[in-house]
Amino acid sequence: MSDPNKQQAVLAADIVPERTEESMTSVKPVPFALAVVGHALIGALLVLGVQCSPKLPEEVVIQAVLLEEPIVGEKPVTVKEAVKPKPPEPKPPPPKPEPPKPEPPKPDPEKLRREAEAAEKKRVEEITKRQEELLLSQQKAEEQRKVAEEKAKAEAEAKTKRETEEAARKAAEEAARKAALEAEQKRLAEIEDAKRKAAEAAENQRKAEETARREALARQLAAEEAARMAAIRADSQKLWARALAEALRRNWLRQPGADNFVCKVKIRMLPNGQVINAAIVSSCGSTLLDDSVISAANKASPLPLPSEPSAFVPEVTVTFRP
Repeated sequence: MSDPNKQQAVLAADIVPERTEESMTSVKPVPFALAVVGHALIGALLVLGVQCSPKLPEEVVIQAVLLEEPIVGEKPVTVKEAVKPKPPEPKPPPPKPEPPKPEPPKPDPEKLRREAEAAEKKRVEEITKRQEELLLSQQKAEEQRKVAEEKAKAEAEAKTKRETEEAARKAAEEAARKAALEAEQKRLAEIEDAKRKAAEAAENQRKAEETARREALARQLAAEEAARMAAIRADSQKLWARALAEALRRNWLRQPGADNFVCKVKIRMLPNGQVINAAIVSSCGSTLLDDSVISAANKASPLPLPSEPSAFVPEVTVTFRP
């Protein structure tokens, strides 16, 4: 007999159409209402049919829905097999009583004592042996540690010695390099100083020579200028002496019988030619002639000046001839 709930589920699965995304998004109201009403009627008919069907007293109906199809080749499980009770498990038989154990033989105390002594002796020997081995191992480890420490110490001392020697070598090399550099710098400085001193000496020599040449040239020019000016002054003074003599002759009052005589008169004058004093240096031959010459000098004041101003002297000696 088939399960009515299973049939109802199958019919419901056959009647309800598959809803796609398009049908769910675009459902029309009228057809949808008709479909709901039809499904409700079919469900009511199925329920009434199940309730009106005869019941079997010997079977227990379990309402369930088949969710999976049976596997091909396997026998489907019926409801009767599913609810069939399991048979009771058989009780285990009672355990057999153990046979009585034979009593162990009583140990020999002397034998047990000897065995205990031997075991104790063996244990002591093993402990002693282990202690000796441990002591030897510790001694060996201590020796190895000392050897390792001495080796490390020797290596450290050697490393320190190498580093010290290397540092000393580098310091010596650096000191030598600095000394060489300083010596080279000193040598170059001395060369530069010698060059500078030589250049200064040459420059000083050149300047001295130039100064001497200029001084000599200046002296030469001064001498030439002095000679030129002396010549000019001499010429000017000669001409000036003639002019002074001519001025005296123009202002001299001729004396009777005094036609041929020569005398010298010293005249002191100002830079403008004004006569300050006149005196006879070399007599004209008589006092009368001397006085006439002095009178002529005073009368000629201011006397003419030289054409060269540097030729002027405040005191001149004029040779007078009538």
